[in-house]
Amino acid sequence: MSRSRRYSPTSTPTSPPTTPSHAWTPPRASPRPDVWILGSSGSSAQMAGQLGLGYAFAGFINPDGASRALLRHAAFAGPATGGSTAGRGILSVSAVVADTDAEVQRLNSTRTALMARLARSGPTALVPTVEEAERELGQAQKDVPTVITDGRWPRQLAGSPQTVRDQLEQMTKAAGVDEVMVQDIIADPADRAHSRALLAGALGL
Repeated sequence: MSRSRRYSPTSTPTSPPTTPSHAWTPPRASPRPDVWILGSSGSSAQMAGQLGLGYAFAGFINPDGASRALLRHAAFAGPATGGSTAGRGILSVSAVVADTDAEVQRLNSTRTALMARLARSGPTALVPTVEEAERELGQAQKDVPTVITDGRWPRQLAGSPQTVRDQLEQMTKAAGVDEVMVQDIIADPADRAHSRALLAGALGL
C-alpha cells in the first residue's frame, strides 16, 4: 500500500522505490489515477478511511457487512491522499436485469451455478450456460432470494428494471453512498448486453 501511494496524484517521488521489482521510470507531471481500496470487511473500510482513500465494498461477497463497512469508511475518512477520493464510497453489487421475472430467474441461474462450481472445482470452473445451470442446480439453490428479504441483502440482485432500481436505492441510502459498481455474470453476451441496457435505462443513464 505504501508503494502504491507513492504514485498517487498528490505525491511526486523523485527516486525509485528502495526495493524495485521492475524498471523504474521517473514520473511525469501528468495527472495520475485516483487510488481506491476494494474490500469486503470493516477493517479494510477503516484503513481506506484513515489513509484518505476511496473505498469500494464488494457487496456480492459480503452483503451483510456492506452498509456497516461503508458507513465505517466515511466515519474514519481523513484528508485526501489519493486525489479527490477521500470519504468517497462505492457499493459493488452483482445484478441481473431482464424483461420478465421468468427470464430473470433463468439468467440468474448461471451465476448461482458458477458459484457452486467454484466451490467444487476451484478457480478452473467455467461459467455454465443457462441450460447447464438449470440441470446442475437444485430447487433450494434456485429459490435463494434475489432481493432484500427480512432486512438481509442478497449476494445477487435480480429482477425487472424497476425492481433492481428500487433495491439499489434502498442499499445506497442505507450505506450512505451515491455510486454503484455492477458485476454481471451472464453466459450469453447478448443477454448480458441487454441486462446492462435495461439497468442503464432504469437509472437514467
